[in-house]
Order: sequence, then C-alpha cells, then structure tokens
Amino acid sequence: MLSTLSNFARREKRDGTRDSICRKCYATVRKAYWEADLEATEQMQVCDPATLE
Repeated sequence: MLSTLSNFARREKRDGTRDSICRKCYATVRKAYWEADLEATEQMQVCDPATLE
C-alpha cells in the first residue's frame, strides 16, 4: 500500500516492515515496523543535490 498524503511514498512489505521513499529524490529514507519511526525520519530527510540533477 502506498501513502499519497505526503512527500513520501510508503510501501508495506511481506515481512511486516514499511519502506518510506522520498518522492523528490526517490531515496529509501527508512525501513521500519512502525509508522511513527517513519514519520520521525521523514522530518529529517534532506535530498542529496547530486541525485536531483
């Protein structure tokens, strides 16, 4: 399931973890079991300028 409510897409995996993916630079920001862990990391996400070129 992908979340469309933010600048991050979330993908739930078979092992019960979720990936948070930045919609701007497409980096996987974090893999976690809990949504709160994803949210905390997303707030600190800074895109690498080299990947945006």
